[in-house]
Amino acid sequence: MEKYFEILKENGADLAIKIAADTIVTPLAVKVARELFLDDYYKVIAFGSGPCRKCQTCNPDHCNFPDKTVPAMEACGIDVFATVRNNNLEIHTLREKGGIQNHFGLILVE
Repeated sequence: MEKYFEILKENGADLAIKIAADTIVTPLAVKVARELFLDDYYKVIAFGSGPCRKCQTCNPDHCNFPDKTVPAMEACGIDVFATVRNNNLEIHTLREKGGIQNHFGLILVE
């Protein structure tokens, strides 16, 4: 079975995750952050990729799936391109619709 994700950088306890399929990034970030929390790393926050698609209409005042989703980096004001490039990773804008994308997740741990 081909490896579908790779851990790009582990700097202390911070972790960047690169995945080709956007449907995997956020659930993986949630799972890893939860495991870290359960291992007593209580200062952990995860960021996924792209919009949440759990509900047809988002209720920003009350999430129906707080244990299954995390915000996207770009939704929190994180410059994904700069973050990726600052860690010597490759990222490019798409030249045409339907092109192959890479999606990035981020887990910060103190």
